[in-house]
Amino acid sequence: MFLSGIDFPNQIVDAINNRELVVFAGAGASVDKPTSLPNFENLTKEIAEGTGEVLKKKESCEVFLGNLKAKGIDVNQLASSILSGTCLEHNKIHEAIVDLFETYEDIKIVTTNYDQMFEQVINERGQKVDVYNVPALPLGNDVNGIIHIHGNVDNPKYMVVTDEDFGRAYLTEGYASKFLVQLFSSYTVLFVGYSYNDTILRYLTRAISRDDNKRLYILTDDQKANWSALGIIPVYFRKRSFAVMREGLIKLGLSSKKGLFDWKSQFDSLRSNPPKDLTSGTEIDYCLENIERSTVLAHSVTGKEWLEFLDSKNVFAACFSNEVNYSEKTDLWTWWLCENFVGRDDEILLFLICKHKNVISKIFADYLIQKLIANKDISAEFLKDYLLLLDNFLNAPWIIVRFIQILDGMNEYSYAFILFKKLYHFKRLLA
Repeated sequence: MFLSGIDFPNQIVDAINNRELVVFAGAGASVDKPTSLPNFENLTKEIAEGTGEVLKKKESCEVFLGNLKAKGIDVNQLASSILSGTCLEHNKIHEAIVDLFETYEDIKIVTTNYDQMFEQVINERGQKVDVYNVPALPLGNDVNGIIHIHGNVDNPKYMVVTDEDFGRAYLTEGYASKFLVQLFSSYTVLFVGYSYNDTILRYLTRAISRDDNKRLYILTDDQKANWSALGIIPVYFRKRSFAVMREGLIKLGLSSKKGLFDWKSQFDSLRSNPPKDLTSGTEIDYCLENIERSTVLAHSVTGKEWLEFLDSKNVFAACFSNEVNYSEKTDLWTWWLCENFVGRDDEILLFLICKHKNVISKIFADYLIQKLIANKDISAEFLKDYLLLLDNFLNAPWIIVRFIQILDGMNEYSYAFILFKKLYHFKRLLA
């Protein structure tokens, strides 16, 4: 679904609707004002101030902080104090992430941030959700609420900051990695606020099995990074267009909450004219994937423009096939073609059939026969065209007799005689 210039895969929208989406929030989610959280590297530099130690270029932050801790500096407490004094108010991205979920009971947010901005959003709205902090994590295949996988400022002791902390979380005690292995195999995950070279993202992705189905996505502006090496599918926004990213998340939340009545209102406004903008076009694509939304669409739109639009998306492919390929969607769109064009715009329908080399499915033929028999407004000329097309499907004597009666009423005796001969031949074969 194309929203604010971002092409969100429909799998993400479906995961939201199915309550199977987990949002993984990194430091980038808390960079915007008024939160203004420092990233891990800047936090490391702030912790080091006054210690006489300097973070060297390309030096690992967690290793550097581990060395400071070994020298007696309480880096966990310093990190907690710095963040507690600066990270006081949530931003629009925190709100947008919370609003991706239909209800507060559906919220599934895992964060490596130490701040409590998501809790602040929810508390200010008078709501409550479950909150988990390391090392007491929930089961990775049964997630609800907010999970601080690296701890939070209220409990500095368990904040995952140094290389020793990361080692316990991901290796020796492994509570974080065990949680992630189950999480990544159970849910669709959207990473927000991480960069390709983010040290924390590297730790997280060690728990990703390259044999898993691709269900992990990242919202990013980095089109040069080798995301597949991390087992993640990128969802791109324009370079450094973080306002666009935020707007995309907001619209994703709104679109995913649309019910069938909302879709009907939208389709009714497009009754005779398919959308020309990319956003609405991708919303139609999304609706065509689902039988309930497709049904609402089919009952809302009509006309030549929609026929051409839907045909360009291969919606009618099963209608023009020799193979028996019944499905609810095939039945729906076969009904739509007959209901909207037989006896109304026959020339348009016959042109479409001709375009598909006059090959129609048995399901389509059966619908056409029923519609032609019931329709009193169809002209003799179009009826003869349909009957030529349906010749191989006219094998029931009662159907042939009915069409002979209809043609007789139109004074089309020559074509009625052709059908009479077919009926006579058919009866001889039965005898």
